[in-house]
Amino acid sequence: MAVIKPRKKDIAEIKNAILRPSLTSHYKVTVGGAPPPVMKLLGVEKDQLSLLCSEAVLPGSNLNTMNINDNYTGVTEKHAYRRTFDDRINLTFYVPSNNYLPIRFFEEWHSYIMNEDQNKLGKSDYNYRCRYPDGDGKGKGNENTGYMAQQGLEVTKFERDYADNYLTYHFVKSYPLSVSAMPVSYDTSNLLKCSVAMTYIRYWIEKSNTAPPPESSASDKKAAPEKPLNLKEMEKYTKNDKDPYYKSKDPYYNPKMRDQWSYLIGSGVKISENHAARLRRKLEKNIQQIISEHQKKLCCAFPKEQFSKMRSLFSYLNESNPNYTRLNTQHSVDLLFHYKHNQDWILIANLLLTKEGMWRKRIDKNIGFPAAEKNHKKVLQKIIDDLAADDSVRNLLHMVRRLPPPHYEEKQWSVLLSLFNLLPTATAELKRIFVQKNTSDYTELSDCAHQALGDNDNPTDLALMMDYRLKHIMVDEIQDTSSRQYELIEKLIQGWEENDGRSLFLVGDPMQSIYRFRNASVSQFLLTAKNGIGELNPENLILRKNFRSDALLVNEFKSSIL
Repeated sequence: MAVIKPRKKDIAEIKNAILRPSLTSHYKVTVGGAPPPVMKLLGVEKDQLSLLCSEAVLPGSNLNTMNINDNYTGVTEKHAYRRTFDDRINLTFYVPSNNYLPIRFFEEWHSYIMNEDQNKLGKSDYNYRCRYPDGDGKGKGNENTGYMAQQGLEVTKFERDYADNYLTYHFVKSYPLSVSAMPVSYDTSNLLKCSVAMTYIRYWIEKSNTAPPPESSASDKKAAPEKPLNLKEMEKYTKNDKDPYYKSKDPYYNPKMRDQWSYLIGSGVKISENHAARLRRKLEKNIQQIISEHQKKLCCAFPKEQFSKMRSLFSYLNESNPNYTRLNTQHSVDLLFHYKHNQDWILIANLLLTKEGMWRKRIDKNIGFPAAEKNHKKVLQKIIDDLAADDSVRNLLHMVRRLPPPHYEEKQWSVLLSLFNLLPTATAELKRIFVQKNTSDYTELSDCAHQALGDNDNPTDLALMMDYRLKHIMVDEIQDTSSRQYELIEKLIQGWEENDGRSLFLVGDPMQSIYRFRNASVSQFLLTAKNGIGELNPENLILRKNFRSDALLVNEFKSSIL
C-alpha cells in the first residue's frame, strides 16, 4: 500500500481551503404547505413569517446497522440497512406586537388538526374528533383536508455573498408537534419568542450546481469555446471621444490601477440575476445622486425671477414641442432638483446657450422661434442679457448636457456585467503569480490587510487580538489617505470609545494633498475633522506656527546656498 507523504502547500491553497468558513447567521426558513384554512391566515404575510424566524436547525440523520460477527475471523462488521431521520426540527420566531403572527399561525394549525369548533370551545361538554393525517377525502373539489404539509417547510442555507451556492432542506409531511410556553414578566423587558417543534417523516436536500471545475485536460481544448467578447462593441460603449462626458476630467484617474476598481466588483463569484439587478440599481442610484446634486446647485444659482419670465416661453414652445409640457407646469425653479428633471434642464440650456456653451446671440427657428415671432424673441434675449454676467450659471447649464443618463442602456450594462465577471478572474491570476514569484505590490498588501481583519459584523481572530493589544494609533499625512485606508483605520478602531485609555492621532494639511492618483480625497480629511471617524470624534488642533521656517533656519539656509 502506497504511503501518502506530507507535501508543501502554498499560501493560496491554504487561503482557499480554510479562510472562507460558512457562517451560521445566513439562512432562510419557509413555512408553507399548511392546510388551506391555516395558510389563509397568513395571506400576504407569508414572507414576514419567514423573516421572523430567528433560530433554526439544519437536520441530521442516522444509519441503523446490524452486527455481523466472525464473517472474517475476529472481526465484527456493521452493515447499514435503514436510514433514520431526526423526528423534529426546532424553530424560534420573533413575535411582532402588531399581529402576534407566529403564535396565531401555529395555534390555528393545532386547532385545525384537532378539528376544533370555535363556537363550542367554552362549553363544559366540549369534545373534538381529530382529523386524519392525509385527509378523509371529503374536501371540496380536490382540497386536501389532511393536517400534514406534504411539501412546503424548507430551510435554505446560503452565504453572505448571496452567490448561487446554497443547500435547501425540504421536509416531507411536516406539522407543528408542539408550541412551547412563553413566559412573560413585569421584570426587565425581553423579546417575546415563539418556539415550535415541527415533526416530519424525512427530508431531502436540493443542492446548487456549484461543483468545482475539473482540472484541464487535452479534451478540454477540443471543447467549443464560449462566445468571446466583442471588443469593438465594448469600445463603442466604453469610449466616445465625441462626447465630452466620456473624457475623464480627473487627470489622476487611471483605470489600469486595480485599487481604484477592485473593491467595487467583489470577489469574482459569478453574479446571479438577482445580485446583478441589485447591483444595477445601486450603481444607477449613484449616477442619479450625482445628477441630483448638480441640479441642486443649478436651482440655487439660477435666478428665480428669470425662471418666472421663461414660463411664458415654455407655454409658447409647448404648442409645437410636447417636450416642454413638464416645464410648462413648473411654477418654481426650486422644484427642478430631481434627476428626472435632467431633460428639462437640457431644454433650458439649449434655449440659453450655444452648442459650445456660450450665451446665445442669435434666436431663430432652430430653437422654436420663427422670424415672425418677435415678442417672445425679445423676452428670451432680455433674459440672456440679464444672465450674461454670471458665468457660474452658464457653466452649470452647459455641464447639464454632459451629465450621464440616469439609467444604463442594455448593451452598456451587458458590457459592464462582463467586466464584473472578467476582471476578478484577472485579479485572481495576478494573485497566483504573486504566490508563484513570492512577491507582492502595494494594492495586494492592502487587500490582504482588509481580509485579515474581516469586517465589523464578523471580525477575525487577528482583529480581536489587535483590539486587545493595540492602544495608540498615529497616522501622518492623513490628507493623502485613500478611502480604502480609511476603512482599514475604522476596522482597527472598531469598538473604541471615548476616554477608554486608547488614542487616535491624525496629522494632515489639506493644502498639501497630492495623492489623488491613489484615490486619496482631501474631502475625506475635512469630513473626518468635522464628523469624526468610526465611533470616535477626535479633538481638532490647528497648528498656527511653522517652526521649519524659523528666521534663524531660513537665514542659515540662505547663507549656505548663496
